[in-house]
Amino acid sequence: MVERLRGGMMGDPIGPVKDVLAFFAAMRNYGYLDIIGNALEEVTVLEALGNALRDFRSTCIDASAETKARLAREKVVCPNVKPEELENAVNAFIAIMKKRAENGTLVNFLREVYVESLARAGRFKLQEAQARA
Repeated sequence: MVERLRGGMMGDPIGPVKDVLAFFAAMRNYGYLDIIGNALEEVTVLEALGNALRDFRSTCIDASAETKARLAREKVVCPNVKPEELENAVNAFIAIMKKRAENGTLVNFLREVYVESLARAGRFKLQEAQARA
């Protein structure tokens, strides 16, 4: 079993999405965040988010022994996100994104997600996670 940490903030409907993105930032894998933070339209965001979710599943849910060893070496813990919480957060993220695209504030929203996810990254580094426990 991969070690997991509860990271989300109560009342943040997209918190689990931010936690997944923050987890990859903690692993120094900034690609998904960079794509989302620089996106100008929804399709790019959906593609990056889908890829991040697929990678999250492989890394944290269906982790191989090799992946578990890599997480231990990098001193990173997976977010403790239940599948239904993640599904609800993804649906909320998509709904917010569509609304923000309609009213012309999509780029602002995506930059906010980018910055907030980066700020959460430390929660998934083992030393900081143990200090918080």
